[in-house]
Amino acid sequence: MVVIGVPAAFIREWRRDKQVHAPNIFHRMYGLIWLGFGISIALSIPLAVRNGLSPVPFILVLMGFATFMSGIILNFNPLIFGAATIWAGALWCLFLSPEQHLLVQAAAAVFGYLLPGYLLNHQMQNGHVSRP
Repeated sequence: MVVIGVPAAFIREWRRDKQVHAPNIFHRMYGLIWLGFGISIALSIPLAVRNGLSPVPFILVLMGFATFMSGIILNFNPLIFGAATIWAGALWCLFLSPEQHLLVQAAAAVFGYLLPGYLLNHQMQNGHVSRP
């Protein structure tokens, strides 16, 4: 997923930036938050694996933070609640075996990313949310 998703996201954002002519501080801040997330993930995963730990709780903590900041910037409560769900998943990993962490990560992605993302997309299409 990362091998296909990351280059596809960069290409999409690069093309979208070429279409946007006016600089937008919200778009810039949003992008920088997720850039910081990407760098943090790139460092956290090898560090966790090198120390014999499951990287999933670290990924979830960082996902929760980036999602929370996105919800704050976009002023969109479902993303903030999604972040809380992701953080709860990270906490839940304390009580599970590493083999079960991926199931928690999948559930956190659905309830923390996908559902709020679909709600945001729906509201944007109906004109209830202005684009940042």
